Amino acid sequence: HDNVTGEFEIENRSITGHAKPSHLVHPGSEDLFVHFFDERLTGVQARHMLSFLQDGGWIDDKTDELQMDLVTYNSELDLFAQMSIFFDWQTSGSIKWDYALNTLHLSPYVGSFGKFRLGLEIIVLCMYCINVSMELYDVITTVASGNALDYFLDPFNILDWTHFTWIGLTIGYWSRYYQLTQRMQVKSAYNILQEPSSTMRPFLTNPGEELEFLIFLDDIKELSATLKFYTVNAGISSVLFVFRQLKGLDFQERMGLVTRTIGAAASELWHFFVLFGLVFVGYSCVGTILFGHQNEMMSTIERSSVTLIILLLNFDTTKFYAGFMHASEVYAVHLYVWSFVLILFFILLNIFLAILVDAYAEVKNATNDAAGLATELYNVVKHGVGRHIRPSHLFMSDQRALEVLEGLAKELEDSITGVSSGGKGRKMPKSLFATTQKLNTNKIMVPGGLNLGAMGLAKILMRSNKLPIQDMMQVHGEAHVSTPASGGSALREEKRTQETLRRLQNSPMVWDMMNRYGDNLVKKREERTTDVRELLQLDQSKRQLAMMIEILRVRKSVDLIGASQFGASEWKAGQEQVGGLDREVFDGELLVTVVQAQALPGMDLLMSCDAYCILTLNTHDHEAYETDVKMRDLNPRWNETFRWFISEHTTSLVITVADFDRTTAHDVIGFVHVDVEELPFDREVDSWFDITLSRVSRHPKPSKLRLQITKASTPERTRRMSMLGLSMDEAEGGEDTPTSEPPPGRSRAVYFGELDEDGGLGGGGRARRGG
Repeated sequence: HDNVTGEFEIENRSITGHAKPSHLVHPGSEDLFVHFFDERLTGVQARHMLSFLQDGGWIDDKTDELQMDLVTYNSELDLFAQMSIFFDWQTSGSIKWDYALNTLHLSPYVGSFGKFRLGLEIIVLCMYCINVSMELYDVITTVASGNALDYFLDPFNILDWTHFTWIGLTIGYWSRYYQLTQRMQVKSAYNILQEPSSTMRPFLTNPGEELEFLIFLDDIKELSATLKFYTVNAGISSVLFVFRQLKGLDFQERMGLVTRTIGAAASELWHFFVLFGLVFVGYSCVGTILFGHQNEMMSTIERSSVTLIILLLNFDTTKFYAGFMHASEVYAVHLYVWSFVLILFFILLNIFLAILVDAYAEVKNATNDAAGLATELYNVVKHGVGRHIRPSHLFMSDQRALEVLEGLAKELEDSITGVSSGGKGRKMPKSLFATTQKLNTNKIMVPGGLNLGAMGLAKILMRSNKLPIQDMMQVHGEAHVSTPASGGSALREEKRTQETLRRLQNSPMVWDMMNRYGDNLVKKREERTTDVRELLQLDQSKRQLAMMIEILRVRKSVDLIGASQFGASEWKAGQEQVGGLDREVFDGELLVTVVQAQALPGMDLLMSCDAYCILTLNTHDHEAYETDVKMRDLNPRWNETFRWFISEHTTSLVITVADFDRTTAHDVIGFVHVDVEELPFDREVDSWFDITLSRVSRHPKPSKLRLQITKASTPERTRRMSMLGLSMDEAEGGEDTPTSEPPPGRSRAVYFGELDEDGGLGGGGRARRGG
């Protein structure tokens, strides 16, 4: 056999006439057995040639690989298609096969679509050059200012240059593809077979035609590979372009939510990905060790990683379960699979979502007061129209205001450095930012914590010699302020200046600029005061709740000590007779019924809630009521009633809504504050109260608590019971005063006194009711 020609050769015949000339041998095909089927074959002839190959033993036990290449052309679409099918004989006896299909145009700029494509590519190339030039200018200016490190550490600048790099690669691959299409020489037909109808030697080829076709096939494959790299880089460039657009939208606070959310969560996401990568790689290694010897999907760490990603996103047991069960022990398979699902899916992926959601909530809260895109577009259009239509003495554009401020800044800088005064710097006027009149409540926020009012703005405009001051002061037909004659007194000059400032302060231009650039600081101050007040009230409620929880804990300890010393029944009977230690005179009583709550936030892993309420009054530091716990209910109903004796000093009722937890500390859901002084006497108030949540909730509905409150007045001023159920009058020998029985129910109230010197209960209160 002659491996060079790839043909069978009879030993007794001359080599001359059968061996190909060396210049006709295709590089890379010297060791291959190549056979061709060209387009001139009929179906019968093609089947005859296949039978010839089968009968001749062309494929035998020595065959390692078989590749079939097919090239077609569609003249209507001007489209080439190249397909390769691969058959690989495995050592186990099986045959693994695969294919590759590529399509390409040899004339990409032909026709109307081709011309349109060429125009778009020219536009993209010009924009690319402009963008790169602008970014290079930024680099040069940043390096010159000494901030090069900050520039190159900025993730958005890294994103810009990454995008430019990928666009450059895309342009390079497309240029290479176009060059290859221009140098290709395509024949209308390749008549490779010498005699297609031959029955003895049907595979005999024309060496020249064979070489030309193999070169054409190589060119098609190179074109396909170049086009594939081009499409990949073009896709990556498009994705990076989308990211850059998200960065570009950051100019508008509401449109930049995505980039700001990612920026706010960047640090947490970095640590999360490090942890996720460590756990994921660990499971990939373990999977390769457990199942790699039998399961091809887990045979290497790379394949294990791909399999685990698919398992994480699509838990399809048909893809892995049978193979895993045969490759290892049953308990090892279950331990591996379910621990993977628990740790990576239920824990780590939910942590990932929680990081993003928390960052989004933080960014969203920071942009609640920001103007929307429609409002800003309206302001831009309005400004543009005013810039070209309104007179210059009634309207100052942003560009003109910037020019005036830059000129003033240069003048002030020269004053400080002494340029304008022959080396002696002038003193800056302290009243530059002063506001003598508060005709306009808006203030312009100046860097450094200064607030610029209408008078301050008027002073800035007056210092500029580029503005028509006299025209700007024409308000409601007022006459101009004449320039004082030279040689006038300083007092007269000062009065004229103040009059000019007053009129300029009330001019339409100043008012327009204050409305455009200023903020209502009075309103903002009130909002900040309200926020601070709510935070202080929330902190006070938390402190009060912590104290009450500690009191409840101590009460349980006292009950245990009392029951161990006196017996459970005697201690309980004594507790029922105990009254308060206070000798305060009470004006009435307060009845509070906790009816129900709605739309409580989920507090546990299953987004459920085990809610209960703790009720406290500001004058009853040692007394608190507690409702039953409603398990796994976001809209619990209690219908439990509680009673206090109140005095004129009772002003505040706080209901703390908490989440019960058997293993860890109870979580505070929120607070409800009721102003007792605002409640009417002897009339029931049935209302829903907003729950001030202790943490930010993303629940679409606000959490509320329904209360029924009655502040009842008593015809006679009574005293609270003292020790052992006797009133103060009874202790002094007076008449008996009946004690008020607590309302029925399973709710609990506690009141604490102190132990006397003998260790007994010197004072007490209401015992726990209903167990």
